[in-house]
Amino acid sequence: MDFPIFQLPFLGNRLLIAIVGITHVLISHGCAIGGSILVVWLEYRFIKTGDSRLNDLAYRILRVLIILTTTLGALTGVGIWFTTAIVSPYGIGSLLRIFFWAWAIEWIVFIIELALFLAYYLTWNKLEPHKHIKIGIAYIVFSYWTMIIIMGILGAMLTPGKWLSSHGFWDGYLNATFLPQLASRTPMAVMLSCGFGLLISAFLRIDKDIRNYFHRLMGKWLIVSSIVFVISALFYYRALPAVPEIVKSIAFNTKSYEKYLAMSKLLIPVAGGLLCLAGFILFYFGSKIQRWTLLFPFLIMVVMVGQYERVREFVRKPYVIYNYMYSNGIRVAEESFLSKKGILEVADWVKWQGSKEPSKEELGHRVFRVECSICHTYNGVNGIFRKTRGWSEETIFNFISSYKNTHPYMPPFIGTQEESEAIAFFIYNNKKKLN
Repeated sequence: MDFPIFQLPFLGNRLLIAIVGITHVLISHGCAIGGSILVVWLEYRFIKTGDSRLNDLAYRILRVLIILTTTLGALTGVGIWFTTAIVSPYGIGSLLRIFFWAWAIEWIVFIIELALFLAYYLTWNKLEPHKHIKIGIAYIVFSYWTMIIIMGILGAMLTPGKWLSSHGFWDGYLNATFLPQLASRTPMAVMLSCGFGLLISAFLRIDKDIRNYFHRLMGKWLIVSSIVFVISALFYYRALPAVPEIVKSIAFNTKSYEKYLAMSKLLIPVAGGLLCLAGFILFYFGSKIQRWTLLFPFLIMVVMVGQYERVREFVRKPYVIYNYMYSNGIRVAEESFLSKKGILEVADWVKWQGSKEPSKEELGHRVFRVECSICHTYNGVNGIFRKTRGWSEETIFNFISSYKNTHPYMPPFIGTQEESEAIAFFIYNNKKKLN
């Protein structure tokens, strides 16, 4: 364990990554990928119809998209690297090592994408429309290309497949969830572009007939994209890892685990149905719709995207890379060795930060930081002291010794008998102080 351990008080590490990650997905999918399609389409309609008001609408939407992308999008993009590097250095380090050339190509493609984005915006009304739109089309291609590259890596975290034995680049990259995930995120990007477009247009002064056209256009896009998204998401869910049958037979907690997963998956078609309904309302009522109501489709999309990402993270538990590395950074192959040797024997940073002759409570705290703090806080979100309220020290110890069979979504405890006793003592002693 060669890296220092980061702990975010109260909110916890996993919620930090979720907030940064979901925000970035909303911006990258909705403003960059989907937004580029929306703006280029409006410019295309301007070229076809000669209505300069469509050109003006496209430019005003693009101006907001470029602000969102280069501020919040850029901050959360860098923020993902920053948060994953400090929270899960072994996980992100493994992905960098396995897919080095994919990351390198993605970086180059992203630089070109950003240059095209700026060129598209800065040359508006300065080039002839039929020439200018070609920059926009190139921007669409490169923004979508970045998503294609990233999907292979995200898919490998879920379904590494043959890579677990071959360790070959293409065996990991061309995994079972690569294409299903790409197929579901493409209509998701179009839906989000509708959400951002409608929200931005609500604050713009637009002629009634142009607003009517835009609302009807967004309605058609929402109807088609929401239906395609739900269908592709269902196929994507079929490719996700299932709970092993051997676990189902011995884990009483797995029923609630599967029930939650089923409810989470159900939310996607429900949200898709609501967005499809919103599309019909937009299409049939056009500019008659009150502007403040345009917030609701966007809020539904935020919940839907959050749940979509939640399912992806949930089914991967207890791994950060499925069947290769647990969420706390311990590799599956190291489990047997570390259970005999002791986790603290290789956790150099926690040893250097404490006393040379630690008490039993300090040893337990060290074990907690190494194995549990990736998901648990002390008394905040998913707080370990609140979860064990009313438990005796013996109950905590017995749980640590056996939860592998009852809580399959948690990484198994890895360490010696002394270390399991120490963490039980630490949790019980500090829980008692707080109570």
